[in-house]
Amino acid sequence: MHYKHKIPVDRILDIVKRLYSFETINIKDASTRYEVSTRTIARDFKSISKTIPLKNHNGNYSLDTSGQHPLGDELNYHLISSFAHDMKIKASCIDKGNFSKDIVSFAVKYEKLPKEVGLNILNAIKRSKKITFDYKKSRDDITNRIVSPIKIFIDNSSGIWYLVALDDKDSKIKKFILSKIRNFKESDIGFILSDDEQKEADEIKTVWHSSNHEIYTIKLYIAKEVALYFNDIKLHHTQVIEQIDIDGGLEISCMVTHKMEILPVIKSWMPHIFILEPKWLREELLDSVKIYQDKNKLIDI
Repeated sequence: MHYKHKIPVDRILDIVKRLYSFETINIKDASTRYEVSTRTIARDFKSISKTIPLKNHNGNYSLDTSGQHPLGDELNYHLISSFAHDMKIKASCIDKGNFSKDIVSFAVKYEKLPKEVGLNILNAIKRSKKITFDYKKSRDDITNRIVSPIKIFIDNSSGIWYLVALDDKDSKIKKFILSKIRNFKESDIGFILSDDEQKEADEIKTVWHSSNHEIYTIKLYIAKEVALYFNDIKLHHTQVIEQIDIDGGLEISCMVTHKMEILPVIKSWMPHIFILEPKWLREELLDSVKIYQDKNKLIDI
């Protein structure tokens, strides 16, 4: 049977569902099933492998469980539902109608997830119960917190897990490093988030995102050599394709609260991506490249 997936994210989500069912997927078989080229399927797996640990044996892809905790089917469900939530699509494979929150941000590598506190937080989120804990910023800076837990997510660059929660102290959405949480307790007090609070939490997908900072627009030009990839993937979850140029390149825009939400991924696509606006960010990137070049000239290899 053929499965025609016209929307790339639907195809990718179906692949993720199969992977989390511990299925081994052959790249040629997937090409036939989804009626796309093997090259397209290879790009899909490359995109998925950035966030989900995979094993590849001669074109046969499967989930790499070597670094995963045995947390059971429930966590796998949370990961898939979060994958769909962050992609802003409705996933037909998700059939648990009593659960819709984004409690684990994106389907990510979770070998560094502090197991006990992670499970306790997930359970508190499911039950919509407030939690208390001591938060150890440093040896001499330990504070007791009462918060309404919303979701957990990982900073892929560092592998650090964070809790996103509404702090009772000032009613603000904040991020807490899971490994710095001590003396965790789930309270008997329930909570209900407002639509605005849930929206603010949903928008936090990186450690650099801050609701305290003004949102500004980044405009980029994608060279034609790699433009095709951006029909399937996004540099940032707010990415919008503004224009397809005559030469085959793309002009896209993203909304960020901090330059580090987008700058590392821009660097990873150099020299095929260019900052159009703002000018100060373009100049900052060029300056950093020049400094890097100058330092390399001093290194005797």
